[in-house]
Amino acid sequence: SAGSLPSGGGEVARLLTSWRGRVVHAGLRTDPHNYFMSKVDDATDYDYSPATTTSTQAVSGSSTISAGKVGDVINGMVPYSDEVLIFLCDHEIWQMNGDPMFGGYMTCLSKQIGGAFGQAWALDPYGTLYFYGNRGGIWRLKPNEQPVRMSQQIENRLRSLDLSLYTITMCWDDEVQGLHVYITKTASVLAATHYFWEARTNAWSPDVFADNDLNPKCCGTFDGDLPADRAVILGSWDGYLRSTGADVTNDDGVDIDSYVVLGPIMTKDMDEPILKGLKAILGDN
Repeated sequence: SAGSLPSGGGEVARLLTSWRGRVVHAGLRTDPHNYFMSKVDDATDYDYSPATTTSTQAVSGSSTISAGKVGDVINGMVPYSDEVLIFLCDHEIWQMNGDPMFGGYMTCLSKQIGGAFGQAWALDPYGTLYFYGNRGGIWRLKPNEQPVRMSQQIENRLRSLDLSLYTITMCWDDEVQGLHVYITKTASVLAATHYFWEARTNAWSPDVFADNDLNPKCCGTFDGDLPADRAVILGSWDGYLRSTGADVTNDDGVDIDSYVVLGPIMTKDMDEPILKGLKAILGDN
């Protein structure tokens, strides 16, 4: 209805989110440090210079009245709360505090750590942000704090990952109290290994779909009223939407194989023991 959608070089913005009633765009290759916000409660208004200046008008990082552009190339946007929008950048993390048309300002949270491109992040119910780092590995942080690496147990598996070849998406799963990290080849349907972090035990486990068509390209949390409607939704290569569940017996018709590795088993003095037996106690289900 006013102005025009952000674009450059024949492309539209590749990153999109909503925050404070605004639609927020970023990820223009021709203007990678910039963000663009629609008018509050009007996703069709992108007039950055209306006849009358108001606190609800459309705004961008390059507007004369704004918090300014982000100090690094924007790779992801996290609408953390009504007061905080976090920019995961190529090698930095920036935090917008308050609306840029209403006294908002920028704070740099990290000059060393950034995030992978796209929806490579997730929020848990307790206010922790998890994201895939620009240097590899999974990190977590809260606003106004420094990021902390949390994937030491699987660093050898993640170190060789080429971020330009994979689409990384992350989602918090409240049913099993943990974080899904989906790492899917971007160009074609190929085998992929994903990971799950169980918060109660601080344990990582690999997760592989037997059918490569099930590998997710996007994911999200569906918060319905019924117990069966509260689930993680996966959008996969074959065009289907599927939900996860702890009580299912197969992956959409494909049998599930499960295994666990126990060990290494050592004494406190790190000497060579003789293991005569193991007694396992399984869960009720």
